Amino acid sequence: TVLDTFLLLLLQRLGMRKMEAFIVVLVFIIGASFLIEIILAKPDLSEVVKGFIPSLPSEKVQHDKALFIAIGIIAFTITGNQGSGGINKTHRSLSFFSYEMKSVIQRVKASLRVREAFFKI
Repeated sequence: TVLDTFLLLLLQRLGMRKMEAFIVVLVFIIGASFLIEIILAKPDLSEVVKGFIPSLPSEKVQHDKALFIAIGIIAFTITGNQGSGGINKTHRSLSFFSYEMKSVIQRVKASLRVREAFFKI
């Protein structure tokens, strides 16, 4: 939305650290919300712990389907997409975006300094 855009532009003007801190706060709020929902749901703790232990169904048909899904998830995590090799492309894309963002901000600040110098003439 427009308000989100203006809020992020304001935070960017205050500095990248302020924007990063704001995003960390938002992630913390999301994590706290999930924790509160889990507490309110009162799940059976033994079933929750059992859910963290990897397992495959005992039926042959379900076992094969689950095995292919697990292999697909692992392959997708390693390659970043189905069928191509390389490191996780999501991480690479985010790292590149962060680098480009810093570069754009530096160029904008430099052009503003040049513009201010011409206005002072």
